[in-house]
Amino acid sequence: MRFANVPALALILATASAAAHADVVTTTTFESVSIPAAGYVSNAPPGFTIDGNFFNNSYNATWGTWSGWAISNQTAPTPAEIASKPNYAFQYSASPGKGADGSSNYAVAFGGSYINVSPGQSVYSMDVTNTTYDYLSMSKGDQFSKKFGAGDFFTLSIVGHDELNGAGATTGQIDFQLADFLGSNHYIVNTWDTVDLTSLGSARSLTFSLSSSDNGVWGMNTPAYFALDNFRTFVASAAVPEPASLAMAAVGFAAVAVLARRGRKRTAG
Repeated sequence: MRFANVPALALILATASAAAHADVVTTTTFESVSIPAAGYVSNAPPGFTIDGNFFNNSYNATWGTWSGWAISNQTAPTPAEIASKPNYAFQYSASPGKGADGSSNYAVAFGGSYINVSPGQSVYSMDVTNTTYDYLSMSKGDQFSKKFGAGDFFTLSIVGHDELNGAGATTGQIDFQLADFLGSNHYIVNTWDTVDLTSLGSARSLTFSLSSSDNGVWGMNTPAYFALDNFRTFVASAAVPEPASLAMAAVGFAAVAVLARRGRKRTAG
């Protein structure tokens, strides 16, 4: 009679050992950056530090040029603005017309952009999209780049590094198609799409590069921009027993104890 309850006891012990693994995710937005209405900030070297994550920025005051990351809150241009201005006038505009989840601020990447990940954090995911500049150039073409057709692509490559500033060994690479005309389902991204970064492991920094099917003697013709929002990192929590599991275990142990007592009584009789 005692041994008949061993499988039940094993099941109860297994249930008691079940644990919940809840990762603590931090979502970095850009709402804390002060920006003029319908404006942007592209002259903030060496960069922006938000939630411990560093977004690099380089600015040449002589020429008014920048690279790395700019922070913008520009909305979608009107049809009249698109008709009257060149496509490059919209380099700071995300193609959806606002930040992810309807937010105001977002980041725009151009040339040599990288992110140093907050100490103790691992990369989780991020939301990306095209800029309006890219979208118009690929969907309509302009004096610098072609209108996309069959066989064209525009790819964002994200590389993890085990040291800061894009140095050290790589931890992995993720390629995301910002435009894809290679198959039968042709598209140019104009919504915020989430990219899973967990395959990059314990990367200390991320670097970003863009490649296109449209190239000339001076390099890539497609504008080398993309927009980013909701950069997510996480800390894996320790295993914590679920309250429900503990309660089930307590009930189970009580049941086994009752059965054991009954077995002893019947044996004694």
